Amino acid sequence: MKKTINVIKCGRGRPPKNKNLVSNPAVKEFKNNQNKTFVNFLFSSQIIFLKKQHPHNLNNFIVGVLDSIERNTCNALMAVGIQKQEILLVEQNSDIALSHMNDGFQTYHGDLKSLATSTASNWSQRVCLGWYFDMFGTISTQKDGIFSVIYNLNLTDGSILAFTFCRRGMTAQNYKNQKATFINQLSEHLKLKGFELNSLLFEHNYSGKYMFDKSRGSPMDSFVYAIKLTQN
Repeated sequence: MKKTINVIKCGRGRPPKNKNLVSNPAVKEFKNNQNKTFVNFLFSSQIIFLKKQHPHNLNNFIVGVLDSIERNTCNALMAVGIQKQEILLVEQNSDIALSHMNDGFQTYHGDLKSLATSTASNWSQRVCLGWYFDMFGTISTQKDGIFSVIYNLNLTDGSILAFTFCRRGMTAQNYKNQKATFINQLSEHLKLKGFELNSLLFEHNYSGKYMFDKSRGSPMDSFVYAIKLTQN
């Protein structure tokens, strides 16, 4: 019988049961990564700006996040005023998911495709101020899961959609072509929901942990869009 996966709300912070969590090679860490900190700050700033400028008093919204063991994106969101209960984490790694749950975060243990068919925590009914699809993989391997979630999101005028993809193993032109196709497909999915891309807020290409200092680390590309209602 297939196991049902749900969003779990846990109590106050407790340390992970697995004491070897951080030493697990499957657990990615981004401590003191200036590039990730920069992207998280920009995403969080846009989210809190949208919340404060929204024409309706939002009491039941979510911000979707895929985060590392340190929860740097979550920390950036909470630093500007977003509360734990307003963040939805999605995580496939069992150790990281357990850590998120133990620290009181709403966490969906599974991938994006399975989340898209889940009704846990009524995530698709809550207004989505934004989602940071911070992916370790390439566009070609991750786009289907992303689009399946976006199709079910309860977006609002001004919602923020952020993405980070790995460019390893691709030529610059090949990645450029994949990215252009992805953005066109994203536009089509939004059109079905009555939205369109409004503006590219920023994009940031990097590798390694230091700003503007290219390393031999995996080349990454982050970009963030604001969306708007389609004008008839």
